[in-house]
Amino acid sequence: RTEAVISNIHGVVNMHMLRTRKSGADAFADVHIQVPPNVSVSEGHQIAEAVRHAIIQEIDEITDVTVHTDPEDDAVAKPCNHLPLRGELLETLEKQWGNLEITKQLDRVNTHYLNGKIHLELFLPLNIATTHADEIQQLKSLTQSHPDIEKVDIFYY
Repeated sequence: RTEAVISNIHGVVNMHMLRTRKSGADAFADVHIQVPPNVSVSEGHQIAEAVRHAIIQEIDEITDVTVHTDPEDDAVAKPCNHLPLRGELLETLEKQWGNLEITKQLDRVNTHYLNGKIHLELFLPLNIATTHADEIQQLKSLTQSHPDIEKVDIFYY
């Protein structure tokens, strides 16, 4: 029954590791939900809160739920715990980029840790997309040469 409640929540891709336990008349649940890997942290949190609320509302015995939000099914995906955190990664990338002027135009860098690798999203101003195409390609190539990075997407705003 809990699985049916969870699967009806928009944004839940999958669920795994559902555990329940009883203490007197109360039941407690612990579940991992998988959300699309490109959603924001706040959207993932919102989906998890919707799952928690729905379970408590729909299943009378359950009084508390812990929902873990994952971008992938960690039962089958390669672990990411060996990968550098954002600060260390950016420090390394800045060395790789050297004096590449285009990096001063970077507005935002999003990191996604998926299946044992890092996917990066780089955000640059639209007005430099055509005027600095060679430098942008160089930035992408240098970034992709990092051994932990699998994918680099560049977005313009």
